[in-house]
Amino acid sequence: MGSRQKRSLFGAAADSWTVVLRVDSWASQLKEGRVRSCAEIARREGITRARVFQLWPLGMITKEQVQQALSESMKKEISLRSLIQFARDTGVNMAGLAGGNLA
Repeated sequence: MGSRQKRSLFGAAADSWTVVLRVDSWASQLKEGRVRSCAEIARREGITRARVFQLWPLGMITKEQVQQALSESMKKEISLRSLIQFARDTGVNMAGLAGGNLA
């Protein structure tokens, strides 16, 4: 599977909460030392480091916040772009990266 196909998996995920859980898993792996950096996550996932950084705030929000974003969107589903923006607007930032190496 090419990186373009994997990238579209994240960009057009039918269930945004699944992506949130995946990004949360990355944060746990980084914190626990199972991966050394976001660059390693990117290589493993077949996406760019920039995409990892773009998605990162999703791992810091709760299911309740996802539900709030969904209700505010007044849609059945919400795009990842909108959910990332929502996460950023709620004060989620890169400072809470569980002490891992982001390089």
